[in-house]
Amino acid sequence: MIKLIVSDMDGTFLNNHQEISEYNLNALKYAQSKDVEFMIATGRNHISIKPLVEKYGIHCSCMLMNGAEFRDSRDQVQKKIPISYEKGKELLDLLERQGFYPEIMDSDGFYTIYGEEEARISMLGRMRCLRPDASETELEKLMNESVFFNSLIRLKSYEELQERGILFSKTIVFNQDTAVIADTKKKVMELGGLAVTSSYPTNVEINDIHAQKGIALSEYIAERGIKKEEVMVFGDGLNDYSLFTEFPNSFAPENAMEEIRNIASEIIESNENNGVGKTIIRYI
Repeated sequence: MIKLIVSDMDGTFLNNHQEISEYNLNALKYAQSKDVEFMIATGRNHISIKPLVEKYGIHCSCMLMNGAEFRDSRDQVQKKIPISYEKGKELLDLLERQGFYPEIMDSDGFYTIYGEEEARISMLGRMRCLRPDASETELEKLMNESVFFNSLIRLKSYEELQERGILFSKTIVFNQDTAVIADTKKKVMELGGLAVTSSYPTNVEINDIHAQKGIALSEYIAERGIKKEEVMVFGDGLNDYSLFTEFPNSFAPENAMEEIRNIASEIIESNENNGVGKTIIRYI
């Protein structure tokens, strides 16, 4: 008997236009009506997921920034696992040498220590990752309307992060050259103490080693007496990998990265075809 459904958002529960379909929304509400808990597990932070849950009237717990923060269904913070400031500085120096202008993520903000032009380059890379089918004009429009860009805060220096009490919860970089992505992952892992994942083939997401979806969810269910066999997990990217290795009922949409499809217990229809919603209806 399933007691908990955990789903990634981008590329999984959301369609390619970053929307929740009526079918998926109805499936979520159907599960909740049967006393099955629903949890969001996303690489996004609070400021970028909150508009979505409010728009669709969703009330559920949220695992944010790949497990760096956990909020209950009342939107109250229960746990945070940031990267240390010392390790963060070492990490940013490495990413700069790799040619990136990384964004630093905390719960309610995106921060950069670079200039406006560098920030635009970084944000356009994010938009290309989210909407690879869009033209350059469309990407500019998407960026200017994006919560990611409009909430970006420029800091004078890295030291200002600590001075203002901003946690280094996660950093993320983008590049269309997958060889650059692979080389960057390798070098970041060599630093030690960091979890290195991807939501897409063209990005790198970096957290503290303990901030991983699978670890966070295992701790959550242990506290509530839920068995792993009573959980369904959905995801499409490498930041979902730890969910799929920890939980036997793992479902990957057909648009998921190959590494995720290879370890999923079942391949389901794509995010564009309401794969998550249809699977919930089948199992609940």
